Amino acid sequence: MSEQNDTRFLFLLIECQYDDKTGFYLSCLAQNDGIDESRQKIEDRLKLEGINKCILAEVGVVDSSEIDMNKYEPFNTNNTRLGLTRHKYASKDDYNFVNPVGVVISAHSPVDRDGLALSFSLIKDDYATFAIEIVPDADTIEITIKTICSEIINELNFIGIYFAGQYDFENSDYKAIWIKTGEKSQLIKFFFDNKLNLLENGFLAVELGDQNSNNRIKITKTKELIFWTDTNEQYERLKKKLTVLGYSYKNENISTGKDFEHFKYRKIGSLDFENMITYLIDNDFKEHKFE
Repeated sequence: MSEQNDTRFLFLLIECQYDDKTGFYLSCLAQNDGIDESRQKIEDRLKLEGINKCILAEVGVVDSSEIDMNKYEPFNTNNTRLGLTRHKYASKDDYNFVNPVGVVISAHSPVDRDGLALSFSLIKDDYATFAIEIVPDADTIEITIKTICSEIINELNFIGIYFAGQYDFENSDYKAIWIKTGEKSQLIKFFFDNKLNLLENGFLAVELGDQNSNNRIKITKTKELIFWTDTNEQYERLKKKLTVLGYSYKNENISTGKDFEHFKYRKIGSLDFENMITYLIDNDFKEHKFE
């Protein structure tokens, strides 16, 4: 790392939970590690103090000249540092939106993240009669996808993996969709059995649905969900299901991908670009390149 880069740190605002109701917010600094690697090191350290879980609230990139380094305590090496001030909450009764794994709000975003909430809205889209954007959080994204795939989409016969733009901040010119066809229950099982590399990967978008119609769902890189259908009956059923899951209808959603500066990442143990391509080939996906 160059001398200039040695002054730059990954800033992480971490929600540290003793349990569902008690904990604190902690500012941390890290170098030489990715977002999830840094979060895991911090969580491992704080578990020694009885912390049960560390949740990413915000991430940024800062220069040492912008911060008071005396307010951070290094552990293990100087590359990871914990803030000395802990902003405690005695009771967490208020709802705090937590991004699904794979994306996190930037600490430098000028927009107040308190506007994020479980919501859905109709959006303009020429692809189908109804296009519904859904904003899930970390707790609801899996059950929402399972509900739509199992109970709303009638014919589900393919899964598509989209590469477009950067993967690990490289391979930016590669654009392709890898498609696997099969039976509905098997494809849904495959998706959730492999969620580390698919659902929780901020460098990929994933689509599941019917190749013979416009009925499908897309999980975007920033973990919004787009559902398409040509029937009012499906749209009405979806609205009822989403309401039961805690979503509210809005004329226009506030979403991470549209309204906030953000960082995409993948988890420890997930596949890099080269191994991801091998993994898709080994699991009978077919490559379709596009411009």
